[in-house]
Amino acid sequence: MSKNPEVGEMEDDATEWKSEWKTEHLKVIASFANTGGGTLHIGVGDDGAVMGVENAAELLKVIPDAIATNLGIVCEVSHRKVDGKEVVSVTVEKHDDPVLFKGHAYIRSGSTVQELKGSKLRDFHVRAKPLSWADVPVASLSPEDMLGQAFDAFKERAEMYRRLTKAEIALPIEALLDKLGLMNNGHPTRAAALLFRNDALKVSRGACIRIGRISGANLMFQDELKGPMYLVADQAVGIVLSKYCMVPITYDGIIRVENQPYPEEALREAIINAIVNTDYSENEPIMIRVYDDYLDITHVGGLPDGVSLETIIKNQRSMPRNGGMAATFRAAYYVESFGRGFRLMLDSYLEMGGSPPTFDSYANRFVAKLPNIVFEKGIVPRDMKGRPVSPTNGAGVPEALSYGEAKIYKGVREASGASTAKDIAARLGIACDAASRYLGLLESRGLVKRSGSRESWVWSASDLF
Repeated sequence: MSKNPEVGEMEDDATEWKSEWKTEHLKVIASFANTGGGTLHIGVGDDGAVMGVENAAELLKVIPDAIATNLGIVCEVSHRKVDGKEVVSVTVEKHDDPVLFKGHAYIRSGSTVQELKGSKLRDFHVRAKPLSWADVPVASLSPEDMLGQAFDAFKERAEMYRRLTKAEIALPIEALLDKLGLMNNGHPTRAAALLFRNDALKVSRGACIRIGRISGANLMFQDELKGPMYLVADQAVGIVLSKYCMVPITYDGIIRVENQPYPEEALREAIINAIVNTDYSENEPIMIRVYDDYLDITHVGGLPDGVSLETIIKNQRSMPRNGGMAATFRAAYYVESFGRGFRLMLDSYLEMGGSPPTFDSYANRFVAKLPNIVFEKGIVPRDMKGRPVSPTNGAGVPEALSYGEAKIYKGVREASGASTAKDIAARLGIACDAASRYLGLLESRGLVKRSGSRESWVWSASDLF
């Protein structure tokens, strides 16, 4: 039997060897999670001999997906060379809430996996703490591990808006986290790690927001914003309004008016509502899809059982899925209570004279749909006399374009006719992928248009300008 310390000297209650990966090994991972944690090594035979695996790179993708899909948890999956051969290791932390595989509960008994049945199964569920997924403590983290840019930004804003007193801000970090409902059993909760940790994705792969610009049936370009989720909220608002929207300039007399397509407070409220109500155990990111006439924000996790959206809005009931996260955003003066937040979104659209946003809950998902007021009203850039104008600088390039966007825009306008992205890239001496990306950005702002088929798009300047 191997005595290699890289994979353990023998199988025990915290170590298991498998020569190859099989889906049934998820039982082992579940048993570690339900007992005291442990490590599963793939590429080691039952006798401890290191055999190695040929597909280590593939397993680094397959195993995390299988764990998240079947067990609803996140584990560290790594690989290393042992005796010159590739071994993949799955490190599992102990979980206070039950981790089931196909509806069955497993624990470690020495070096074996034991399925719980009968009275032992009942006792197991009775002992399990009745906590929501986000309220489970992360045993490997200390309160000090929450310190960093996100936590500093939270304290600064909470103090600035006087939602916390100077005495509360000066509390030891453990006491302040506890006040926000982000501590449990001496450790920060998963919600705390999602809010403040740069590696929030290790807690849940749902700790990110994906933004995509959709035109017809095509995804033109996209961004992915990763945790800490406290900072991601503002980042998402900023990037949607600056990159994904056209903001026409008009004049009220001599006063310059920037016509925002979405009320900023409504957009922020919708995004934060998604953050504090996502079911992060599902490991699915929040999705923002931006279309010509509206955007929608979708998150996993519908409304609380037995509660309708009408009841929440009418009674302004606060029923967030992740209470600690909601308390943190309220303490930072970002949001009101759950029901009041919906009312604020509706009122902000009413003030701007736009159609109200709509909300829908189905198939364990919640969708907020925000109409584009600029599109709805047909607003175009106009000068002080009310005449439609091209919002360009002296060089004939629209204001507020990046260097790359401006270069592509000029290239399209100076072309004798419609051109393919490949032709434009060759003429300007840039990569074709870069040209396609910038063209997508320009199209989202209404500055260029395309025609033809997907296999051979041709681009030209928009008639609007």
